[in-house]
Amino acid sequence: MKKILVIQTAFVGDLFLSIPFLKQLKKIFPDGYVSILCRQGTGEFLTKTGLVDNSIEVDKKNKSQLNRNLKELYNENFDMLFCLHQSIRSHLISLKIHASHKYGFKNFWNFFVFDSRINKDYSRPDALRQLSLLGVVDKDVLAKIESLSDCHGKNLTLQESTKDYFFKESIPPWASMNVADHIKPTILLSELSTYISSRKTIFIAPGSVWATKKWSKEGYREVIEEWVDEANIVLVGSKGEIELCQELAKGIDSIIDLSGQTSLYELAGVFKQGDVLVTNDSGAMHVAASAGLPILSIFGPTTLKIGYRPWSSQATVIQRPLKCRPCGKHGHDKCPIGTHECMKSISAKVVSSHLKKYFLT
Repeated sequence: MKKILVIQTAFVGDLFLSIPFLKQLKKIFPDGYVSILCRQGTGEFLTKTGLVDNSIEVDKKNKSQLNRNLKELYNENFDMLFCLHQSIRSHLISLKIHASHKYGFKNFWNFFVFDSRINKDYSRPDALRQLSLLGVVDKDVLAKIESLSDCHGKNLTLQESTKDYFFKESIPPWASMNVADHIKPTILLSELSTYISSRKTIFIAPGSVWATKKWSKEGYREVIEEWVDEANIVLVGSKGEIELCQELAKGIDSIIDLSGQTSLYELAGVFKQGDVLVTNDSGAMHVAASAGLPILSIFGPTTLKIGYRPWSSQATVIQRPLKCRPCGKHGHDKCPIGTHECMKSISAKVVSSHLKKYFLT
């Protein structure tokens, strides 16, 4: 039995875009024992869906805990190590861990860390970029990636809203991050199942780690008020987004607010019971893709050219073509030019029209 370690300690979205890699890793080495070094709070999803056999969660802000985790890993002897994360810290961790073969993405200095390195093709969506690392052990993976049409095989460079672009064809199972069959539906509130089954259900995830990635509270509230009499509205978010969700739900008794109440695995289970997620470019968007929930995502400071699109063929991205986009890979705490036009120029009317046309007809 091969002992395999995967290092991916990036944010939730990047980790979920590793799912196609993890699925194919299991297929290539069906008898392998796969461990993953990942960010705190993410391991449960990976183990419960069977994507890995073992997860080692690290809190990068807690140095003593991080050092304990790494000390345990340093004493292991792995057959293979795959480093999906490209930070200097992850590369230095890879250097210290004992493994017969180490694989990573090439940069100008890490030649002494990995036995085999490949170039990362930034013209492709990140799900495929990460998946391509398996080409070091199975060339068929690279051939399959090359066979994809531009609809899913290449990043969309135009900044207009995608409308039905991603609906043109399905992402093939070997490249998909959909693991809905391995996610158990979750009922967090006794009335939730009955509530959701009564009519169409719109999930709304208004938060983001980055402030400039957030669409306006006024916009979300307007969409809620327009649809609350026609569909169920369920708010979701992290513990840090409870206040935001409470503000959006204020005065509307029929809304269910699950913010701060779900792990990633539980959130995916809840998502299986809905019809669409309205979201920013955020971790929730990628969790929805893993659960097979259709996605309507609002992009502002980031663009699809960067590669972090919702990895789903049931997704629409609303965005505006602006010269200042993108202003960074992730976003900022404040708009660099002080306008935040990328988000402010997207109206609730536009969002509602996409909901009606693509998801709730």
